[in-house]
Amino acid sequence: SSEPRDHFQKKKFKYSLKIHHLVNIQERFDIKNDSLFLVDAILKDPRTNSTYRDSRYLYMDKNRSSLCLPRSYIVNWDVTVNVIVVAKRQTRWLRHFLANMEKIYVQTKDKHINVIIAKYGNDDEELMEEFQSNRLPSIRTVRHRGVFDKRRAIRSAVKKIKEQDSIIFLMDLHILAPDTIIQLVRKHTIQGQTVFNPVLFRLSHCGSPASSTKPPRGFWETFGYGILGIYKSDWDKLGKMKTKKYKKGWGGEDWELLDRILTAGLDVQRLRIPNFYHFHHSKKGMWN
Repeated sequence: SSEPRDHFQKKKFKYSLKIHHLVNIQERFDIKNDSLFLVDAILKDPRTNSTYRDSRYLYMDKNRSSLCLPRSYIVNWDVTVNVIVVAKRQTRWLRHFLANMEKIYVQTKDKHINVIIAKYGNDDEELMEEFQSNRLPSIRTVRHRGVFDKRRAIRSAVKKIKEQDSIIFLMDLHILAPDTIIQLVRKHTIQGQTVFNPVLFRLSHCGSPASSTKPPRGFWETFGYGILGIYKSDWDKLGKMKTKKYKKGWGGEDWELLDRILTAGLDVQRLRIPNFYHFHHSKKGMWN
């Protein structure tokens, strides 16, 4: 098995490593048609036969046909990821979300995950205490009263984040995320350069995730931009969310946020993520 990426990045080698296996290569073009590659590879130490998995960005100038390491595209595998969700009267789905986060933590032992729940109402107290005391490394709750307002709830949750060099990851309660989601967020969210908008698979009514015997029923949600990874420093440069235009309820804020991201000159990385599902659910009583 391969050693983790952070081991490779921190270890200094006095000799060359060889590419043992290319796991994945992604290519993006800029306005000059130069190429930016994201290369996932397993590297091998010829002296010990040890293997190391690494991911890094490579830039190729079409006029030179040479590869270089762009200084502005560096993946930070240890950066804190602040997972933010908004909830009101959704005890069952909140438990599902926290259980999913717990599973990711147990599988990855990633202590750089911070869960922030912007919550309306005072229900679910026992549930919150259970997860705060026993399972997740860091979980905070921001309480709200009155009419449900997702924009205001997100804004107040973001204010709790003081570390500029950390990542904000806007999530949803009704999602089943793979164990790799936090590392994918780190890999595709580059400070001052890109935000990450993973494309999920929206399950149809009574649909279930893929199994060994049947595929999932539903479709890829290509018109939704609510699931988003962005550095806190980049978020602060976007300015305030427009809470008056989208005053109450749910919807519209993701398009408005995307407009501000593109206006700020940031790129949006969109990828279809396997095993990343949105469950069909009733909206009765969810908001106001």
